[in-house]
Amino acid sequence: SFSALNLLIPIGTLFGYIYYKRTRINIKAYDVFFIVLYIYFYITYFALLPDLFFRPTFNEEVYVRASSNVVSQGLNLYLLFYLIAIKGKDILLPRRVIVYSTINLILIIIQGSRAGLIIGFIMFIIVLYYYLKEKNTKLPKYYFAPIILLMLLVIIKVGIPYYNSFQDAQISFRLSEDIRSVAQKTFLNNLDSSSLYFGYPSGYQFTPSLISQGGLTYTYNVALDVWNRYSIFGLFVLLVILFNRILNQKTHKIPLYLIVPILIYSSVESLFLPSYWDVLLFIALFLKKKDKVNL
Repeated sequence: SFSALNLLIPIGTLFGYIYYKRTRINIKAYDVFFIVLYIYFYITYFALLPDLFFRPTFNEEVYVRASSNVVSQGLNLYLLFYLIAIKGKDILLPRRVIVYSTINLILIIIQGSRAGLIIGFIMFIIVLYYYLKEKNTKLPKYYFAPIILLMLLVIIKVGIPYYNSFQDAQISFRLSEDIRSVAQKTFLNNLDSSSLYFGYPSGYQFTPSLISQGGLTYTYNVALDVWNRYSIFGLFVLLVILFNRILNQKTHKIPLYLIVPILIYSSVESLFLPSYWDVLLFIALFLKKKDKVNL
């Protein structure tokens, strides 16, 4: 289902990637945007919550055509962008990023996205590893207790179905959790001789019209979405680029551990290709150590 935007957005992202390489970055401006994000999500989401952890009847569709998962996605992806952007410029990781990753994880625990929690905890560990590696030091002992506590909270939120006693209130929750598998199964099961190679027609719905905006036209999986938007040949090109990137890590600036969150998110959300977050992919996949960048 190719459209003009499927071509224009990657072209725009390419110009953004070139601009990133040629322009100095202002770390303080990046820090300010963290504060802006926290204020925005507080006003539009956290201030509306009847309870921080127990809210079975609260409607999580607080954003236009999107659930509260926007909160975890925004926090995780902006932190990842922050890390990749400064790594690409060879800038030392400031200590305050540990604070950002901790605040992010706490807020995501409150928000409750399972995928967001997993990514948030991985990001928290990556930040600690990244910082300690650059400083060539060990983690202070007083960090272990908070880390263990955060890990237990993530396990509890991800692994324990705390809505068991509220069966009626679980309907929308179960739908939001199961909608991914429905969309992906529909995509694979309904393939025919045309969609196998060129994707489904524009507007094809991969889920029933059980949500307020109707059926979904994406699959919560970047690989399947690329297949649908750019054909099976586009998917093949993407896989070749990714495989080549993994094999040639020594020639690239961005370490593979910063690509892991992108891969995990890509398996459960339709966040990339095409998207304004695609600049993450361009920097992570294409920026090489020999490339000249304006610090």
